[in-house]
Amino acid sequence: MAEDAYTATKGAPPPHPETTVSLVKEVFRQLIENKLCLEPKLLSAMDSCELITNAESEEILKVLDREGRDHAVKLLLSKIGHDQSSERKFFRCLKGSDDKGNQDLGRNIVDEIPLPSDDERHQRVCEAIRTNLEGFVGTIQPTEMLDRLAPSMSEADRQMVMCEVTNKGSLYAALILLQYLRRSPSDWPPVFIEAFEQLGYNEELCAILKEAYSSSNQECPKKVKKMDVEDDVECFSGGHKETTSDGDLRSNPSSTCPTPDRFEPSKEPLKEVVDGMETGGTAEMTRASNLTIPQNQQGTKSPAPPDLLADVKVSTPPDPDQDGNTAPSRSEQFYDTLRQYQKTLAGPALEKLNTVLVSPTGTGKTHVAAYIIDQHLKELDKIKKTGKVVFIVPNIRLAHQQRDKLDELIGSPSRVIKCVVGDNIDVGSSLRSIMNAENVCITVMTAQILLNALQERREENRVGWNDITLFVADEFHNTQKDHSYNNIMKQYLRRKMDVAGTDTSVPQVVGMTATLGTGGKGNTEDAMKHIFHICANLDAQVIQPVAYDQDLLKYLYIPSDIGPIILNPRGRDAFRDVLEVIMLTIEQKITDIESTYNRGIRGVSDVVRQCPRDHQNYETWIAEFKIACLEGRDRYEEHHYQSLIAYLDNFKVYQQALCIHRDVRPKNAVRHLKDAMKDLAFRSGQTNDELIRLFEDFRGKLDDAIAKTDENPLLEWIKKKLVAKFTSNPESGVLLFTRTRPYTKALLEWLKEEEAFRDLDLNPARVTGAQDPEMTKSEGDAILADFRLRKHKIIVATNVLEEGIDLRACNLVIRHNYVPSETGHTQVKGRGRAEHSESFLVALTATGRDFKQQEMENKTREKWAQEILGKISNLSQELIKREIKKIQDGNWRLKEQSGKDDRKDSSEWRLLCKNCPVDVCSSSDVVRFRQNKYVVTARDFKDKCKITRLENPMVIKSDEFMNGKIYCAKCRHDWGAWCTFEFQHLPLIKIDGFSIKNVNTEVVKTCKKWKKVPFTIRDVQDIEMVYDINDASLFSVD
Repeated sequence: MAEDAYTATKGAPPPHPETTVSLVKEVFRQLIENKLCLEPKLLSAMDSCELITNAESEEILKVLDREGRDHAVKLLLSKIGHDQSSERKFFRCLKGSDDKGNQDLGRNIVDEIPLPSDDERHQRVCEAIRTNLEGFVGTIQPTEMLDRLAPSMSEADRQMVMCEVTNKGSLYAALILLQYLRRSPSDWPPVFIEAFEQLGYNEELCAILKEAYSSSNQECPKKVKKMDVEDDVECFSGGHKETTSDGDLRSNPSSTCPTPDRFEPSKEPLKEVVDGMETGGTAEMTRASNLTIPQNQQGTKSPAPPDLLADVKVSTPPDPDQDGNTAPSRSEQFYDTLRQYQKTLAGPALEKLNTVLVSPTGTGKTHVAAYIIDQHLKELDKIKKTGKVVFIVPNIRLAHQQRDKLDELIGSPSRVIKCVVGDNIDVGSSLRSIMNAENVCITVMTAQILLNALQERREENRVGWNDITLFVADEFHNTQKDHSYNNIMKQYLRRKMDVAGTDTSVPQVVGMTATLGTGGKGNTEDAMKHIFHICANLDAQVIQPVAYDQDLLKYLYIPSDIGPIILNPRGRDAFRDVLEVIMLTIEQKITDIESTYNRGIRGVSDVVRQCPRDHQNYETWIAEFKIACLEGRDRYEEHHYQSLIAYLDNFKVYQQALCIHRDVRPKNAVRHLKDAMKDLAFRSGQTNDELIRLFEDFRGKLDDAIAKTDENPLLEWIKKKLVAKFTSNPESGVLLFTRTRPYTKALLEWLKEEEAFRDLDLNPARVTGAQDPEMTKSEGDAILADFRLRKHKIIVATNVLEEGIDLRACNLVIRHNYVPSETGHTQVKGRGRAEHSESFLVALTATGRDFKQQEMENKTREKWAQEILGKISNLSQELIKREIKKIQDGNWRLKEQSGKDDRKDSSEWRLLCKNCPVDVCSSSDVVRFRQNKYVVTARDFKDKCKITRLENPMVIKSDEFMNGKIYCAKCRHDWGAWCTFEFQHLPLIKIDGFSIKNVNTEVVKTCKKWKKVPFTIRDVQDIEMVYDINDASLFSVD
C-alpha cells in the first residue's frame, strides 16, 4: 500500500520536483469524472475544509440540476487547486463521503485498493439495456424501483432520481436512474434483475436481462420485438420504426457487439440527438407517442444522460392505412372505456354549465373530469383558441396522482399537463409563466398555489381569471369557511360581478366530490341549506349526483359497514397508575405557581377533578390553559412563566403517552416518552432539568409496571380479525386508520412485533401527511405504490388517505378508536371496494367519547345526505339557480365585499420567544421570501439565536436545502430551520415558535399559521443578509 499517492503513483517513478503532476486533474481525471458522486455531504466537506468556497459549492449544485452530473463534476475539478495540499484534502473528502463509490474511489487512488471490477456480466447487462433502451425506459417506474435498489445506489442518487420524478416526470427519471446505476460500484445487476421480475415488468425484457447476466455468449444482446414493446408498455405505439423482415426493431448496422465501458456513448453528437427531438413538458411520457426530453421551468431543454440517449431516435407520426385513416388517438381510445354513468355525469358540464359532480369513491370521477376537459380543449381548438385548464386538489400527493392520471388518459406531446406544488416552482418562475408555456394546456396544482397566484402583488406574475378557460375543483366539499378552496371562489365571484354586463367572462367551473354531507344539521331543511351553501360557494348551476342504477352497481361494490365494535378497557393496569402519579406531581407544581397569584388551576374544578386524564376534555384543557398562559404572560414573573410553559409541555407529553398506552401498548408509551424527553432535554432551565430528573426517577417503575398490565382488548380484537382475514385470503389489503401520527408509529411497532403476524408476511407500513418530519413525500409515495402491488399488505394511516388518493380496492378497513367526520366516514368506507370487503369501527369505552353514538349518527347522515341530494337534483334548474343566487347575495354581500382584502392591523407588533421573555424582533423585520419562506432581517437576530447542523441535510428542492435547526439562544426553544437557497444561508422562522405583542395595546397573541397574524408582511425578491457559516459562535450550542 502506498504511503502517499504523491510519492508512489501506481508504481510510477515520482515526478520531478519542477514538473509536479496533478493526480486530480491529470493522472486520475478520467477515472474521477467517470466515478465521482456529487452527494451533498461531499460538497459540504469540501466547503468546510476550504477546498472550495460556499459560493462555488452552490454554483456546482446549480450546474448539477440544470446541465447534469458530467458538467458539474468538470466544474468541481476546475475549482480545485493544483497544489498537493488541495489534492490531499480532496482525497480525504472522498474517503469520508457517505457514498460508497466515492469511498472506493478515494481508497483506490490513495491506498491502491482495487475498485470493484465490472466483469463481463456487468458489461453484457449494460449492453442489453442500451440495446433495448426504449423498452426499459418506458417500462420502469422509478418510484417502484428505488427502494429495491437501495443497496446498489447512494442515498444522494436516490434523492436526485425522486426529484426528477417530481420535476420532469417518470420517463426522464428512469433515464437518470439507469445512468446512476451505470456508475454504481456495487454488484447491481442481480438486484436490478430481481426487482424487474418482482415488479411484474415486461417478461421478454426480463428474460433478456437474465440471459445477459448468466450467459457467456459474446453476441449482441437481443432486441425485443416491436409488437411486444407496444403491447406491454404502450410507450412508443404512436411512432414508426423501421423493421426487419422478422419484425425486430432494426439494430445497429454493425454486426459485431461492441464491448463498451458499461453504457458506451454513441458516436452521434448528443446535440444532434437532443435537437432532433420534439420537446415536451414535465408530463410523464410512458404512454407518449414520441420519446421526448422534458423542459425545465426556464423553458430550456433539460440535459439527458449522454450515454443513454445515444440510440434513442425520434418517432414519426403513424402512416395512414389504405383508406387514409390513422390509428385512433389516445383520447379516442379513452372514450371507448367510458362507462355510461360517467358519460351521464359529464352531461351538464359538456353543455358549458357550472356543475357539481357527486359520485362515490372508486367510480372514476377523474375519468369524468378527463372527458370534460378533453371535450373543452377540442372545442376551443376548432375555433383556433387556446384552452387553459386549471385543476385544483387539496394536497401535494393528490396533485401528482391526478396529473399522472390525466396524462395517461388524455395527454400528448402537444397537450402538456403540468403539476405545480409548493416545492417544484423554480426560482424566478411563477405559476402564470408555467401555465402560459408552450403546449401547456392543463395545470394541476394545490389550491393554495392558485390562491397565492391570484393574490400576487406583482402584476406580471399574477394569475387572472381571464388566464383560465376551465376550472376544475377536486374534493370540492372543502369549499366552505376559511378553506383555500372557498377563498379562491370568493375571488372568482368578485371577478364575475366586476365583469357582469361586459363582453368579458369567467371560466366554467366543475366540482367533484364523493359526498356533500349534511353539515351536521338536525333536520332536512337545514341539511338542504348546507348543500346549497357549498354549491353557492362554487357558483354551481347544476347539481349532478350519480344515479345508483344497474350500470353503476355492476362496477361498484359497497362494503359491509359492520359495528361499531365497542370494548371495555384493560382490567389490571399498573402502568396507568404510575403515569397518573407523575402527572399528579406536575399538576401540583402548576397549582403551587397559580396559588402564588391567588388563583387555582384554570378549569381545575371542571376538568382535572371530574374527568380522567386520558379523555379528550383533559387534552383540550391542557391546550387552552397553555394559550391562556402565553397570552397572559405579563401577569407572571419571568421564572414562573418559564416554569409553567415547561410543566405544560411535559404534561402534554405524559397525556399523549397515557392515551397511547390505553389504545395500544405500554411499551409504545415508554418509547414515546423517551423520544419526547430527548427533545425536551435540549432545552435549558432549572425547571426543565427538574422534569428530566422526574422522568428518570420513574423510568424503572414504568418498565416494571409493563409486566403487571393486562393485554389491550382493542388490539386483541384487531389481531383476531387480521389473522382470520389473511388466513382465508393471504393477498388481502388492509387499511388501519387512526387519529394521530404517534398512534401510527405505535400501531406499526405492534404489527411488526406481534408473534401472531410473524408468518403472515404482512410487511406493514405507515403513511401520514406532509408535516411528518420522519417521512418524506417520496417515501410515502413509494409505500403506497408497494401497497397497490401488495408488497405491503397493511397500511396504518391518518386521515391523509381518507380522500382522493388512488388505492387498490381493500378487503378490510378498520378504524382504530377513530370516528371521522360524516364526509370522511363515506370516503373511508369507500376504500374497501374489493368483493366481500368489510369496514369496522373498533373503539374503547373509556375515552371520553361516545364512539357508538357518533358512528350511528354518521351512518344515518350518510343515507340522509343521499336522499336529500336526490331531492335537490330533481328540482328545476331555475329553482336551483334562484336558491344559489339568494345565498350569494344575502349571506356574502358580494357588492360590499368586492375589491376589499382582509384588513391587517397597521400597528407594530413584537415577536417574543414563546418559552422565555426574549424580545426577538419587530413585525416589520419579518419578510416573505419565495412566497412561503419567512425570514427575520434584523441585524441582531443572529445574536439571539443558535443553530445546530443536521447530520444529513434535507433536500427541499434542487436549490433549497435544510441544513439545521434554529433555537432561542437563551432557552433553546425551537424557532425554525436553517436553510440554503442558491448562494444564501438564511434562517426561516415558524410563527408557532413565538408569541406576538402589540406595542400600543400590549395585547399578546399566539398564531399557529402565518396567514393568521394580524400584521402585514412584505414580499421580497432578494434578501441582503450574510450569515458567516464559519462563525463558530453562531452554530455552537452550549
